Amino acid sequence: MESGRSLPDAELLARELRLVVSVGCQPTPLSQVADRLPRLSSLDCVAKAALDRGADHYQVARALVAALAAVVRRLGGGPLGLAVGYLLGLDPESRGLSAERRRELAISELFDEGMSAVSFQRRHQDHVLVAVADELCAYEDEYRVRQARIGLEIADVQSERLAIDWLRRFEYYYGMWSALSGLRNDLQTAMERRVRDGQDPAETPYARSSLWYYAQFLVRLERFVQERGGLWLLSSIDAEAEVAQAVYWVRWHTSMADIDDSWLRRHLLAAEELEPFAEHLQDDERGRDIRARWAGFLRDCHCALSDPAADCQLHLVMEWCDRYTNTIDAEWARIAPWYQSGPDERTAGRVELGAVFDVFPYVLGDSASSQGGGD
Repeated sequence: MESGRSLPDAELLARELRLVVSVGCQPTPLSQVADRLPRLSSLDCVAKAALDRGADHYQVARALVAALAAVVRRLGGGPLGLAVGYLLGLDPESRGLSAERRRELAISELFDEGMSAVSFQRRHQDHVLVAVADELCAYEDEYRVRQARIGLEIADVQSERLAIDWLRRFEYYYGMWSALSGLRNDLQTAMERRVRDGQDPAETPYARSSLWYYAQFLVRLERFVQERGGLWLLSSIDAEAEVAQAVYWVRWHTSMADIDDSWLRRHLLAAEELEPFAEHLQDDERGRDIRARWAGFLRDCHCALSDPAADCQLHLVMEWCDRYTNTIDAEWARIAPWYQSGPDERTAGRVELGAVFDVFPYVLGDSASSQGGGD
């Protein structure tokens, strides 16, 4: 099977799904009509999964049932997802029932109870099946991307299109990585100055620059949501859950409201650079309020550097920034074998941020004349 070919037409898949409705989405009846489902059977998420088990008609039918069950889960627990589960016979309540009875159950989720199964089949069933086919195409696309990642990891030859798609995804991931890394480092530096020099962290330049990095993160996250649907595709469900949690908890622990995040995104897009962004914070009433609450967020940390409190919001933000960046680095190492030198070799000679202050009296200043440069 040629990897990287175009996705099948959803309308053509929907036609074959009519037969699935007629016989019911169970392996044995589907295996008896597998020859009449060429497009469904040739989907990678069906054919490749079946190949692992022997690829006879029964195994193809089992793989198709599994793929359609995954699609129903993706549709969610609303009326459409429940109706599709009933219609295909995947829901326990409709499994083994006649096609007519399954259509009646689907009607109960989508329309008036007074509609007949015949009317539903004639007027509405194809629309529902096209929606299923669209979601199946999206599932197939993600399956191919995942298979490409696995292929890259074991050095198989994969299509250029899929390899490039992985690279583009990591460009989004690393855009957020850069912002969260800057946020984490500026927060730690502000705390270093508080402990070592007695400085008010909210009065250091790191107060502005850390908020700027946070705004960069928000802009890049929103771009990822708009352009990639916010869909994390990594080597495992655990890795995907880890980064999804990280971006959620970073926002949660800053205690910024959604309206604040919106203001920060809008003004960063208008300003782009730190200096005009800082001016927006000063000149706008909501900007001043956000800046004051960010200052409070910094001042609320009274932790010792080596022993942060378990409920310190600032240190929890730093922890989740670390968890995001570490996970993305590990995932990139899986994708790009040429970087797989191992963590010890990659980080050899790197000095922890706190140790830098023991050697260099660096101060982030407001002008180019400040030691170490300006912000």
